[in-house]
Amino acid sequence: MLTYIESDTLRVGIRHVGAELASMTTKSGNREYIWQADPAIWDGSAPILFPITGVLREGHVFIDGKACEIPKHGFCRTRNFELVAHSPSACTFRTTHDAETLTYYPFEFSLEVEFSLSNSDLKVTYTVINTGSRELLFSIGSHPALMLPTEEVSAYELAVDTVEPLTISRVTNAGLVEPDAMPLERNENAAIQLTPTLFDDDALVFINSPIRTVTLRDLDGNEHWRMRWEHTPHLGIWAKPNAPYVCIEPWQSYADSSISSIDFAKKAGIRPLAAGATSTDSYTVEVLGSE
Repeated sequence: MLTYIESDTLRVGIRHVGAELASMTTKSGNREYIWQADPAIWDGSAPILFPITGVLREGHVFIDGKACEIPKHGFCRTRNFELVAHSPSACTFRTTHDAETLTYYPFEFSLEVEFSLSNSDLKVTYTVINTGSRELLFSIGSHPALMLPTEEVSAYELAVDTVEPLTISRVTNAGLVEPDAMPLERNENAAIQLTPTLFDDDALVFINSPIRTVTLRDLDGNEHWRMRWEHTPHLGIWAKPNAPYVCIEPWQSYADSSISSIDFAKKAGIRPLAAGATSTDSYTVEVLGSE
């Protein structure tokens, strides 16, 4: 089931399962900007990563002295979210703890996800509320898959909003992120060149990244979409090799390394939230040009 919102220029559809962004099309031209979850390539479109990002090195963490098996990227992707607000240009979904989540994530919480349109901008806002009586530990991350205009991957590049040298961390075959600092070369336009083999070794992972804006443009300099955020400190960029989309993924935490603590409170990027307190984060996708 999809819920739709509209602006003068865009129509956006959101799945109730996972509160997952499923479609973003132009009203003139009907151009789709969100990967359509083709199961032959990758069956996602924009999963929400809560309360962890990536994998746990032992498959579990310890919370209150108990081993807790939290799935890769958390558990939102398969949860039914409740639609709690809906207007022509905005909607809000909510999920909360239940008997199942408490068995592997023993915290009481409410997670609200708001989608709001303004002309050619879609803003996605996460609000985490600690509804329990003790400190909540969590992180949240984004994973939207944005389409390339054509299947010719090498015809596009990702421009970023920093001139600082870029370094990435190695991703192992097990999905662990080793915090090495390996330089990432830019092309002659000071951008990240997309190629069919760029993601052969999994995602480009930027720990404590200076990047806050990523723009897709073709090699003629035409800009197609832009994603921006303000505070989220880490970044993943990923796609299946030679697939006609790219995921821009601001994260509050990242996958374990081979030496990460299995104490959840000590895991990199995990945030404490006091009882009754609220935490927000967001990103915006902007459709560029006249298409």
